[in-house]
Amino acid sequence: MDVDQVSPLAEVRARLTPGHDQIARLIEDILAVPRSEAERLRALWLPFAAVLAAHLDEEDRHMIPPLLQVAEQEARGLVLEHRHVRARIAQLDMAFNVGTLSSSAVRSFAEEVLAHQRREHTLIAKYVTEPDD
Repeated sequence: MDVDQVSPLAEVRARLTPGHDQIARLIEDILAVPRSEAERLRALWLPFAAVLAAHLDEEDRHMIPPLLQVAEQEARGLVLEHRHVRARIAQLDMAFNVGTLSSSAVRSFAEEVLAHQRREHTLIAKYVTEPDD
């Protein structure tokens, strides 16, 4: 693997880590709320959706291009996952706007996003190596 290809992904990982951490904290907050407290879960939805949508945009701008250079098929898979996540955000936003967003839908989506983040971390770690001493 060419060091020039790895370097941009290392920079991308560093750049995106604060956003991943923020999303993880929001997901922790969502999953800590009992299912019976639907109003609290709905109150967490808008900040979570906004942060997640902005983060996906940042990943598409900064992570996907260098990843395409080293793992085209996997990068294209992430692009498809991002489309799916955006579609789910739109679907849940619609439910929120008409007052039908359920706590189970919010929790389920939060778990879906966690799984997506784990796949991203694993993929990036696969292509970012530390220089030999």
